[in-house]
Amino acid sequence: ANRHYFEQKVKDEVEYAAKSDSVLNVLMFDIDNFKGFNDTYGHISGDKLLALFSNIILQCIRKSDIPVRYGGEEFVVLIRDLDIIIAKSVGDRIRRQLEKQRIYLKQYDERQKVTVSCGVAQFPVHSKNIKEVIEKADQALYYAKSIGKNIVVIYDEIDMPREALERSRQEA
Repeated sequence: ANRHYFEQKVKDEVEYAAKSDSVLNVLMFDIDNFKGFNDTYGHISGDKLLALFSNIILQCIRKSDIPVRYGGEEFVVLIRDLDIIIAKSVGDRIRRQLEKQRIYLKQYDERQKVTVSCGVAQFPVHSKNIKEVIEKADQALYYAKSIGKNIVVIYDEIDMPREALERSRQEA
């Protein structure tokens, strides 16, 4: 789905969360080094990567979750009714699935490994304003990129060292 669809669905999901006294998790993904991949292997290969990642997301989420291509190589998944740690584990499952893939690039006769970073925030825990929650997911994503990429970070984990984040991931 695209950005316009997202704008409508996020309103519906916020309304549902408010009425049912539940939560809405926002997972924001960005494919690591996508521009370099596109520049090196071409836009057709970049499109192939985007389609692969879209399929991975669909395989790793529930039917009730809402995946959206947010822009460029950014994707958002809205996940209702789950504890944030479980939502993070969904993000990590998606991250691991992409990491395992080796994209075959016929014209280069090679397989390329690609990774993704993810930021997670939760409505209404991180804010009662969904736009702020989306911004906080984006901030967590930016932090994930800044500490080396290929990791999922919850907004509350910003400023934690990568080693501590990886330890908590292994314990989960």
